[in-house]
Amino acid sequence: MAENGPSAAEMEYAYASMVKEGGAGAAIDAVKGDYGRKRAVKEGCHQIMHAIGRAAVWDGKSNLSAAFADGDSFCWSGYYHGVMEGLLYEMGSTGLGSITTVCSGIGAVENYSFNYYNCVHGLGHGVMYVNGNELFISLEACRALGGWWERESCYGGVFMENIISTGKYHQTDYLKEDDLLYPCDAVDAEYKYACYLMQASWMLRGTGGDFGKVFALCRGIEPEFRTTCFQSLGREASGYNYGHPSWAKRLCLLGKKGEEQEYCIIGAAMDMVSYYHSTDEAMEFCALFRGNISEECGKVVGFYATYGS
Repeated sequence: MAENGPSAAEMEYAYASMVKEGGAGAAIDAVKGDYGRKRAVKEGCHQIMHAIGRAAVWDGKSNLSAAFADGDSFCWSGYYHGVMEGLLYEMGSTGLGSITTVCSGIGAVENYSFNYYNCVHGLGHGVMYVNGNELFISLEACRALGGWWERESCYGGVFMENIISTGKYHQTDYLKEDDLLYPCDAVDAEYKYACYLMQASWMLRGTGGDFGKVFALCRGIEPEFRTTCFQSLGREASGYNYGHPSWAKRLCLLGKKGEEQEYCIIGAAMDMVSYYHSTDEAMEFCALFRGNISEECGKVVGFYATYGS
């Protein structure tokens, strides 16, 4: 252990090791128990859950259905992403040609459900894991999926993995400190929506968390993707302020009136549904606003909760 506490890699290993003895459920329960007490666990929670998901496949010897049945969406569904990383790693790079069928069993029973989304989105994480975080190669792998929704979900997993691949043991070559829009300003048009939907996290990191500056950056991108960028910023406004919806509101209102604020608000509300797996917190957030935006926010929350249930 490091002098200042365990490293991220050590924490991931410690929790993943619990899977072999007690199963994935025991490891997840341990993370939940430590989440409110240990800052390092809270900050590294998503990646820890990735590690538990991989261990469910490698040490728990679970297949896809069993691993998903043992799973939990805690910390933005990191467990499910890890399951897909583990499965695709076992398939190896030569087996990536068959990814079109990996999620077909879930899709046939629960088409467009939360589990199905986590599977096809997790494929994006998985192909990045197998391909050593080579973003453009991984995007090409996702293109093999048959439906538009499946491809977009997989692209989102690729770009999300790219954003979180900035640690000592988990790095990417596809983010730039001197171009906070990269790789979104370099990928083909087909990939831009999924890219900008994730990019606000990196943009905020590069501006010291300055939401006003990131609104300005979003304002300057291709017109057809600006609302996507504002929505991405809303997700971050929510993520910065769980338990404090009025603080998320304040951040969204840093945008200009109209679509900047509206899409930020919608992005924040959707993130609250994903994080809490409930509409209560999101509806409380929507109620902080007046008029059409409050009504529209509530409609989006209802649709999103049903769509992902």
